[in-house]
Amino acid sequence: MICSIDVCPEDDVVILYLKGRLDALSAQDLKNIVKKSVNSNNRFFIIDLSEIDFIDSSGLGSLISSLRFVTRVGGDIFISNPNKSIKYILDITRLTKVFNIFNSIQDALKYFSFFKNVGG
Repeated sequence: MICSIDVCPEDDVVILYLKGRLDALSAQDLKNIVKKSVNSNNRFFIIDLSEIDFIDSSGLGSLISSLRFVTRVGGDIFISNPNKSIKYILDITRLTKVFNIFNSIQDALKYFSFFKNVGG
């Protein structure tokens, strides 16, 4: 299944719910959605990976590219809900050192609230 992306703004953060495969066919879609959201003055994102069943190097590249774009405007991207196999890929590629990764959207939102309040 090609990746579908649902965009849900919530207060000062945009939650992106991804479903399917994040690969060469869908990587550009993610980058475009993040850029469009940033151009609409959004800087903080939670990317929910709970329904991603496959990610390749293009998908990983789209996450990194999106993070670079967002950090240039003072924002950040948090990752939530990666399943076991996706978490393993994030671990072996050391992206767990690049992204804040949470077990749930609620945990990511709590962290974001703290992050925002301390001037993040």
